Amino acid sequence: ATPMFDGRAVCYPSDTALRDYLAWRQTDTHINNQYNTCFWALVQQGGCSPAAAQEALKGTDAAAKNELLYSRFGINYNELPEQFKKGSVVLRQRQDVVAKEAGADGGAPVVRSR
Repeated sequence: ATPMFDGRAVCYPSDTALRDYLAWRQTDTHINNQYNTCFWALVQQGGCSPAAAQEALKGTDAAAKNELLYSRFGINYNELPEQFKKGSVVLRQRQDVVAKEAGADGGAPVVRSR
């Protein structure tokens, strides 16, 4: 399967609400990544059909998924790169930049927030 990008533009009323949202998304990313890592190991390396892999994972908790990865495929989930386990976040920060330098005639530089 081709990797996908899940991008969202969100405006939250406070930093606290934003932190709570990002913490929830990070946890959700971890849960989804752990399931998908197991699913595709079962399909690609274990020879399972997608339906059989889904059935094998039904009702399993995190510890069972970690054990499955390690015992059957030699994958230590805790050693996978953090960006895959917890996702990535891009934040935009405002910064003042000089849009136009001071003129030779003594005019002031033009500063804009971007």
